[in-house]
Amino acid sequence: MPFNLDGYVCLGTSACGACWRCGGKMGNPLLLALYGLLPHRLIAIILWAALVIFAIDAVGTLLAMLGLRYRWAAGAEIENRLANFTVNTGMALLGWVEQRMNKAHPAPDLPAPAPGQKHHLCRRMQPV
Repeated sequence: MPFNLDGYVCLGTSACGACWRCGGKMGNPLLLALYGLLPHRLIAIILWAALVIFAIDAVGTLLAMLGLRYRWAAGAEIENRLANFTVNTGMALLGWVEQRMNKAHPAPDLPAPAPGQKHHLCRRMQPV
């Protein structure tokens, strides 16, 4: 591999790590300054919400590690609810991002194929 020194040091990975380290050194004071601008009540709400999410995740992890989801009916119900919440939240986030992307970059209006032509000019935009 190029940029690999005898299998011990990879210069590409080392450069990436150095960039992350510099970004952390410069970004940390900026994030702390922005954190200081937030009202105390909002910070408390965010921290409590993060704590609740962490606790729910810890319960799900314990149920999975102990195998209780197979032996305990309530454990299976809790796991199903957590899985549904995860999927629904992910789909809502995906829908929100797709709406923003469609608003920022609308799809082009392609003309209909000419008579006798099977496909559009661009093969990637073929009708399904």
